[in-house]
Parts: sequence; C-alpha cells; structure tokens
Amino acid sequence: MAVTWKKIAYYDTLLTVEEQEIVGRLTGGNVDGITIGIADNNMVQIDDADAADDDYCKLTANGIEGRSYAEVLADLSGQAGAAFNCNTQEFQNLVCHKGSTMPAAPTDGQWFLFNGTGRTILYQYNSEWIPIISVGTMTLYVDKTDGTDDLNHGTAVDASAFATVQYAVDCIPGLVGGNVVIYINAEDYAETVTIRGKKASGNYTITLQGTLTESSSGTQSANGVLGVDVTQGSFTDTGNLAGVANLLCYLAADGDYRIIDSSTANTATICGTFTSQPLQTEAYVIYDWGTSINSLVVNGNQQGIKVYDISFDTLYPITREDDAVVDFYRCKLASSGSINCIFRAGSSFLYYCYVESDGQAVYVERGEVKIYSSKIYTSTTNDRCVRTTINSLVWIRAGTVLDAASTTTTYGIYAETGAQVGCYSTAAEGYPRIRNQAVGIRAQSGAQVAITANIQYSGNTLDESADAASFGYID
Repeated sequence: MAVTWKKIAYYDTLLTVEEQEIVGRLTGGNVDGITIGIADNNMVQIDDADAADDDYCKLTANGIEGRSYAEVLADLSGQAGAAFNCNTQEFQNLVCHKGSTMPAAPTDGQWFLFNGTGRTILYQYNSEWIPIISVGTMTLYVDKTDGTDDLNHGTAVDASAFATVQYAVDCIPGLVGGNVVIYINAEDYAETVTIRGKKASGNYTITLQGTLTESSSGTQSANGVLGVDVTQGSFTDTGNLAGVANLLCYLAADGDYRIIDSSTANTATICGTFTSQPLQTEAYVIYDWGTSINSLVVNGNQQGIKVYDISFDTLYPITREDDAVVDFYRCKLASSGSINCIFRAGSSFLYYCYVESDGQAVYVERGEVKIYSSKIYTSTTNDRCVRTTINSLVWIRAGTVLDAASTTTTYGIYAETGAQVGCYSTAAEGYPRIRNQAVGIRAQSGAQVAITANIQYSGNTLDESADAASFGYID
C-alpha cells in the first residue's frame, strides 16, 4: 500500500512512498522515498528476531542480523578462503582444536591436539596424521587379538588397545615431552619392531613393558640358600621344581625376579644371590615369558629405551646400532642364527636376562654392554657366549653364568684385538661362572680381560688362553 505525501521542496508535487521505503534524503539529493535493502544507497533494517546488545552485524538478503562471538568465529572458520594477514600483530591466548577423537575429515596443514586417555599429542595432517610432540607422560596398550591400529585406540586394554607394537611405537612423536610406557599383552607378535627418531625434551624414557605368565607356584618345603661369593642362591620345594631352569622366579621376601640357572625335582638354583634367605613356608612363583616379539632394532642415536619382560625369538632378535642406548630387564633373547644379539656402538645393560643362541649369543662391536645376574647359553659347537671386538667394553657381573652345551670349539668370552672385558663382582652379588667351554676366556692380541680372580670355572677344557706374545692379557 502506497502512502502519498505532499513533497516539501522548491516546488509542490506529491511524494509517494512505497512498501519497503522510508522518507529520507540522500547526500546531495532531495527528500524522497529511500528503498530498504542492502544495495547501494539503500537504508538497512534489522532482520533478526533475537538480535541483542553486543552482537556483531551480518548482512542478510533483507537487512542485518545479530551474530554472537561464537557465531562470528564459526562464520570465519567456515568461510575463510585465503590466509589471514595479521599485519605483524600477535595472536594471543590461542587454543588449538582438540579432543579425544581424531577429526574424521582432516585437510592438509590442519593441527589437532589429541588429549585422549593416557596421552596428549599435537598432530599435523599431511596426507596422514603426523605426531609432532607429546605433552606429559604417554601410556599406550597393545593387544594383538582384540586391538585395532588406529589413532583413536591404544587408550586401554582389550578392545581399546592397538593391535601391533610397531603401530604403538609409531604413535610416539619425534619430540617426546614425558616418559612413555607401552604395555604389551601376553601374545606372540610376529613383528620386527624398529625404534628410532624419538628425541626427548628432557630425561625421559621409552619403555616396552611385556607380560610375564605364571608357570607354577608353591610354598618352600625347607629353608633355602642366600648365596654369597662362590655359592649360588637356591630355594627348595620337594618334588615340584623339575624343569624350571632358564625361567624366572620371584620370592616375596627377596623382592626381585631371578633367572633360574638349574633345577632338580627339589631345588632351583639361581644366577647370583638373593637379598634375603629363602625361608620354609614362604611362597614362590615361577614365571615364563608371555609376550613374544620376533626382533627389536634400535638405531639412529636413539636414547633412553627400556625393555621389560619380553621374549625375542627369531634370527638376530636384537640389533643396537648408531650409539643407541637400550637396556633389557628380565628378558629372554633366543635365536637359532649364527649371531643372536648385535650391539654396535652405544651402550646396553642386561639385567636378569636369559640369552640362548646356536651361534654367538652376544656380539659387541664398539660401545659398551654390562651383563648382570644373567645366563648366556650356547647350544651348539663353534659358539661364543660373548664375543667382543675392537673399541668395545663388556662387563660380566653379579653371578652371571656363561654356559655351553658342548666343549667343542666353544668360548665363554672371546675378546678380539682391542677389546676390553671386566669381570668384577662383590661377594654379596655372587661371582660369575664360566663352564663347559672349550676355552673359558680367550684374549687375542691386544685384548684385555681384567679382574678374573673370582670367576668360578668348571667343566672347561681350558679355562684361560691369551696371546701373550702379542699383548693379549688376562688378569
């Protein structure tokens, strides 16, 4: 409906104002009907029933609607078609996109802070999600049967776990901002797990934690033997301890796990000594390794790797290279190959481990290896329990046993030119043992094997052999 007005101007005419017009005067013009709209020289009206104080304005087809802070942010993030230019100014108090579930449809360059159970990791997407840095501790879980390899898993046991160990390792970012523990269920994992390229921002470690399984248990039928210097520790349960050699035992009063060196039906003897005497009626548990992985490779100057309670059981089960640092606790390292554990450069500890090989059980080329309260066993002829080469240092300590199935061309310690071996132990730890070898210790020209006075030799064709004329040395 049009409304007719008398126009006030230099001459009299009628002014008709249509719907969606108001009376007004544009710059440089006369009083007239001004269109309501969003085109040039239009007047704008509010087109929003819930417009409120402090809203921002946004044009609609018919006028202006109010937009809250949250709505403006949503509009900007959803409609931006080019980079924002901050004109050298800073953004402050920014919050990264985050959540406990990875975005379903990411785009290249997108950042996301995953803060699911057990880990907080900053990711960037570039064809795939790439972990950049972890914040705080990381706890991951692996279950071969029930787990799934995707980034939304690994948060708990069973169906919430990852399916493979390597996938869990690959979820560790290049920059590690806290200790990392990967709990691995008691299953066989036909994997070669490789760890490299993980740099800690502090004194942090990456731990592979396997699962031991109970083999048997019982109560001691008599007081056992604490063990000291030449005497190994042992415990007794009449008629129940046959066949437990080369497994782990745990006595509550002792408070630690021990490798069982040998057993009869009545008695189990450990490598080294106990910290307290085993007592009659005290409970004990025999453990086997429930978690089994084919092999482990650690290289690229990787530091701070810890491995607990895992059996590695294929050709070359352990390879440490390029100044890496990796320690093994209560592990079984078994191989049917010519060389079992290869340690090149870097350093490693073997605590309470059982190592078995058809060839050279422990091969050290440059770097350092310390073997504590462990058993090294070679099962065929022409073997070496420990072979160490130029620029390497090996320590045999705390009741470690070097044993062989045959005395035909076997060596307990084979030190090549330029190698150094130390055999120091305290009486409380128990002295090392070398037995059933063709030669207990062999030192080639320029090699040095020191502190051997307390080694307990038995069953060897020859206990010691050194190339004295070319400065091979055994002290």
